[in-house]
Amino acid sequence: MSQEKIFFNYCERSSLDFFSEPLNSLTNFFFILVSLILLYQYPKRNKYIALIIFFIGVASFLFHTIPISLFGLLDIFFIMTFIVFYICFLMKLFFNYSLISSIIYAHIFLIICYIFGKILDDTILGTTAFYIPIVLVIYLFYFLSKKRQNLKNSNLIQISALVFSLSTLFRFLDIYLCSNISIGTHFIWHILNSLTLFLLAKFYYLNSTEP
Repeated sequence: MSQEKIFFNYCERSSLDFFSEPLNSLTNFFFILVSLILLYQYPKRNKYIALIIFFIGVASFLFHTIPISLFGLLDIFFIMTFIVFYICFLMKLFFNYSLISSIIYAHIFLIICYIFGKILDDTILGTTAFYIPIVLVIYLFYFLSKKRQNLKNSNLIQISALVFSLSTLFRFLDIYLCSNISIGTHFIWHILNSLTLFLLAKFYYLNSTEP
């Protein structure tokens, strides 16, 4: 453990103890709960999006209990997997792009997020900068959905955009509120993010042509 890079990026962590971030750790079970609800509600549909959400919860739990580089990378990997999966879905749904084209655009978007995060990492936004393009693109697709009459429950995108905006705000505030709120606000990011992914997954299942 001492030879690994330890992350103290979150207000709640004050030591290297396994359960030093109890709220940040336990709130990851909301992701697992969401994945199980989706599997229950859509038993005959493909399991990809539900399983990705499940592993986001598992990886984030590991990272917030044992904050080493390996689990940090695992956490990022499943988040990026969800982004690629969902951008591919949106590209096909809104623009009827091929799978290859959608994958290319999804990875371009990931690069944009990375560059945005890298450039603004040393600013007041910190690591939250990575997520700003994601907030913006969800709003973009909501406005695009208003012009489409054949979409089911497009309001789910609008609600997810609002929830994710609030979620991102709590992620941003975490480190700045440490002196006043010892537990921080990162755990609220987990709760609201699980709701965001649930709403996006519902929209996917309602509008995807995948079996």
